[in-house]
Amino acid sequence: MSLKKKLLVVGLPVIAFLIITPLVTYVVLARDIADPERLMNRSNTGIELLDTSGQVIYSTGTSKPLNRLKLSDISKVTIDALVASEDKDFYKHSGVSLKGLIAALYANFTSRDATAFGGSTITQQLVKNKLLTTNKTFFRKYQEVAMAIAVDRQYSKDDILDMYINSVYFGEGAFGIDEAAHTYFGKEAKDLDLAQASLLIGLLPAPSIYSPISGDVAKAKKQQERVLRRMVEDKKISESERDKALAETLTYAPRQASSPIVAPHFVEMVIA
Repeated sequence: MSLKKKLLVVGLPVIAFLIITPLVTYVVLARDIADPERLMNRSNTGIELLDTSGQVIYSTGTSKPLNRLKLSDISKVTIDALVASEDKDFYKHSGVSLKGLIAALYANFTSRDATAFGGSTITQQLVKNKLLTTNKTFFRKYQEVAMAIAVDRQYSKDDILDMYINSVYFGEGAFGIDEAAHTYFGKEAKDLDLAQASLLIGLLPAPSIYSPISGDVAKAKKQQERVLRRMVEDKKISESERDKALAETLTYAPRQASSPIVAPHFVEMVIA
């Protein structure tokens, strides 16, 4: 077989995969992408089990639609912290950051782990969290990239930011910035100051681990420092504002006592 034929044999299936995968994925998820409520998946952020009389015997998260705030109802420092920390080129790229992908590929190569670093933009995170599986595979990553571009073409940047911050998980059963502000600090999202906002945004990569309430306070502080450092680099705040935020002693809202689980073994079986 000639070299040309060998290249065709190997190359055609790869090209077909690269073309067909995003098309099929888009067809399957088109309705979800076209509907903000489906894209945000706000009514599917928890579980409630009822007994035969309709009484709740187990609940986690929230099974009710979350309160969707306008960006104007969220403190500006929270939005600035999110963009600076998670996707500083958010308003410049088309859903996917080529620079971020190249950096992630390099990091994956040097760490010898093809899925260690994702290089995901906020748009990719919205798609990944709400429409795709959490499996770290090249196939899912390629789907994520294709869908992020589709979402970016359909919605404005502010709409994407709105959908993300109103649906992302902050830990402690809190989905969206409204629940997070009340759960952690007992206040409205528009009233969050720089120290509180940077702490909450710092939780996003791993809320259960970084939560200062039930996780590791020291790790939460390091995450807050990371967010504030990036805000300084992005010229969203000054170094003096960063130092003031780091020096602020944060007081957290008291944890709500959870109700004892009725028939825990049955509940575990149903969920499984």
